[in-house]
Amino acid sequence: MPHPLGAVASIQEDPVRLLRTYRFASRYGFELDDSIHDAEDANRLFKATPPGRVLFEVKKSLLLHNRPSQFLAHLAGPSEVHRHLFEAAGAATLDPWQACVGKVGRLEALVLDGVGRGILTARSVQWRGRRPDSTQAGLLAPDWRKSGVWEADWVELLLGALLWRCSRDAVQKVGAALQLSHRMVENVLVLQGQARQKQISKQTAPPGVHLLRCAVASGETFDEFWDRWPKENAGHDASARG
Repeated sequence: MPHPLGAVASIQEDPVRLLRTYRFASRYGFELDDSIHDAEDANRLFKATPPGRVLFEVKKSLLLHNRPSQFLAHLAGPSEVHRHLFEAAGAATLDPWQACVGKVGRLEALVLDGVGRGILTARSVQWRGRRPDSTQAGLLAPDWRKSGVWEADWVELLLGALLWRCSRDAVQKVGAALQLSHRMVENVLVLQGQARQKQISKQTAPPGVHLLRCAVASGETFDEFWDRWPKENAGHDASARG
């Protein structure tokens, strides 16, 4: 039900509603009313909101089925919410934000294309972090049969793309701000480090590294990328994840 005093009053009452609005607009393709952007003091309101409530909404919004690239793009509206939520990323990511989000968009399209082709499988239901004692992430294992992109796998890939320009220290700070486990942050750093190698092959790098590299550092088409993906292993990941 619409707020009787309008969208701005609703957001001022509870700024998490702005993030929820962005999430629904991204997932369902809604167009945002211009009045949404009148909440110029959104960042001030977020600072007065319990961080746990904000993070809960952000983490849901980053799941694959919510089309997170569009959500991240919305964050850079007139109120520049991205500068509050991802402050730890620094100017290297915040200033060229839309370019960084563009890499996430290509990654998102690549993964969905792989699912559509039956090469990848994916699960996107609810936020699942990664326990410190969890087994190795499937997409970082050398076994190419592990082609399932589950919630934690996707978020690690997404952050690897979004924070591609960041230093190791900045990635760790963003991970801390998002309250990610040490294992998840380390997985992001491993993905980035291996994807930055001059040359990689299926013998020298696991599936997740190839996905990230194609999204952020390669000009090849999706057809070209999937043509070199080991077809005998496509879509056969039934392993459990931690």
